[in-house]
Amino acid sequence: MGRITRVKSFAFRRPDGVLIYIPVPKHWDQTLIPRISRGGYSVRTLVTASPPPEASFSPVLIESKSTNGYLIPGSAILSPDTPHHDDAYYCAYNIIAADVICRSSLNGEYRQASKNCVSATSRDLIFHQDLFYLITWDSQIPAAKSFDKDYSISLCSNGLVGPNDDGIPGWLCTSHNADRSPLRIKKSLELPDYAITILCSLVPNAVNPFLRFFYLYQIVEYLMGRDFDSRITGLRQDFLTNQDPSMVELREIVKKFQKAANEETRINSALDTACIHTSAAADALLDKLNIADEDLTFAGKIYRVRNTLFHDYRRLHDYDSEVSSLCQNLYSYLLARLMPS
Repeated sequence: MGRITRVKSFAFRRPDGVLIYIPVPKHWDQTLIPRISRGGYSVRTLVTASPPPEASFSPVLIESKSTNGYLIPGSAILSPDTPHHDDAYYCAYNIIAADVICRSSLNGEYRQASKNCVSATSRDLIFHQDLFYLITWDSQIPAAKSFDKDYSISLCSNGLVGPNDDGIPGWLCTSHNADRSPLRIKKSLELPDYAITILCSLVPNAVNPFLRFFYLYQIVEYLMGRDFDSRITGLRQDFLTNQDPSMVELREIVKKFQKAANEETRINSALDTACIHTSAAADALLDKLNIADEDLTFAGKIYRVRNTLFHDYRRLHDYDSEVSSLCQNLYSYLLARLMPS
């Protein structure tokens, strides 16, 4: 696809065919631009809890000790007012984002452009103004071809998710503060697609706190199922290695299976590491409901809330705030559980 040369402007074709030319600020440091090969980089749109300031950015380290990406506000793309005009790396990644988005428009593709681009006359109507562009150097990323599957959980843990049609999601575990310090991204544990969708799309956009808890409990169920599969694999191996078990041995295998299949055993095993913040939020909710929880494990508290919500919803109806607080803490806890220790 060739190399990007030092550029004076980019051409953006609006959906109606009109070409708009966006100048590259003359005072920008383009020292690194001739080294850049088109096709070696990807651009994604990400949002956090509030629109990022134009002057903010984060160098990104994706399973690396050196920078292999940049997180730049859309409002800063080709902005003549950016204070980082003398940072060659910042300028290079900024120009890459502009190049990818503008070249896509020439092919009638506007997925990463602002909705206002239909009537754009300037850069601020072409590039999103309320989100980040994540620009990655793909050849330097171990799992670039499966980026969304492998790194979405880590991004979500840092308060960054894909945008929705309504704008900024209301329920992130944190807000990303792009204060120029490195953003370190790591590969999550192997997860099914539905789990990533729940955590990175459904939960952040669920307004109702009871629905958020329902979504989060699906992840608890996933962890329970994963733990159960591990236990059953061990029992199956024990059974297969003993071709002629005695009645006593058979009863023992059946007893172990029944214990492994027990709901409370499964959740206690899946959530074996407690979270003091989530536990405190669960305590506050259970206290409101006059449910004694002194003898409950951390997992037992989550299970008790689950049973109340699923089987006696009316008891929780007036406690939106308490359920929301529990969800916020449980969300952070589960995201952490899905990252390698």
